[in-house]
Amino acid sequence: MAMKSALPMSVAFQSVLDVAADAIIVTDHLGHIGAFNNAAEGLFGYRKQEVLGANVASLIPIPYMTGVRDPGMAFDWKRIK
Repeated sequence: MAMKSALPMSVAFQSVLDVAADAIIVTDHLGHIGAFNNAAEGLFGYRKQEVLGANVASLIPIPYMTGVRDPGMAFDWKRIK
């Protein structure tokens, strides 16, 4: 079975994402983006189609990457407080 770039979501969950005023980004355990709502598009300046499957670390400006091992890798969650 091939992996999809977006997480499977219920209609209800997708509706919540679509109308939320706050930016919501859903990732898997490696930090790959599976959901990115409209507010996140406005905040980060990327369309959902551009970021699905990318690592969430790619959204963080380099000066703020102290909690990230490498820009292309998943977060080092143990170091983030």
